[in-house]
Amino acid sequence: MGLFVVRELVVGTGLAVERELAVVGELAVERELAVARELAVERELAVARELAPAGVRSTPKEPTSV
Repeated sequence: MGLFVVRELVVGTGLAVERELAVVGELAVERELAVARELAVERELAVARELAPAGVRSTPKEPTSV
């Protein structure tokens, strides 16, 4: 195998690794955003519970089986 072919394989492999790292980075960012959204929802629910008068539910009660 000539030196040029080996160099092309190394460059191609390097680009593939860079693409994989970019995808992994994007997935990490998406996961962090999902966690941040979940925390924001939890904070909103906590505030709603604090502001709601005692005995008032913000969501309908689940039907119970008799």
